Amino acid sequence: MYIDSRHEIVLVTKYSSGYKVNSSPAKIQSNLGGTGSNSLHLSVQASFRNLRSAYADLLYFHYCDLATTAEELMQSLNALVRARKVLYLGISDAPAWWVTKCNDYARQHGRRELSV
Repeated sequence: MYIDSRHEIVLVTKYSSGYKVNSSPAKIQSNLGGTGSNSLHLSVQASFRNLRSAYADLLYFHYCDLATTAEELMQSLNALVRARKVLYLGISDAPAWWVTKCNDYARQHGRRELSV
């Protein structure tokens, strides 16, 4: 992809749980399981490297494991929005009550809501 043509496409990527868990038995993996902040940020950084892009137009959060609180999830996702790494947030494979809880938190704290 040419750098000056990036604005001509909509780039979407997704994050799912367990980034690189069990990929190497020698690595400490306590922070890589589930859908926590560390796993999210490492996964998104790897996606940007693979896509050769500095940002994504839309980041889907895929697979809600319910071990990570709505507050932590929305804080982590919004950190990416504030850093201009992600423009819009989406979610898939999550119960409606969870999406509502996430968006309620975002609204109450002046953060970007899940829009897709």
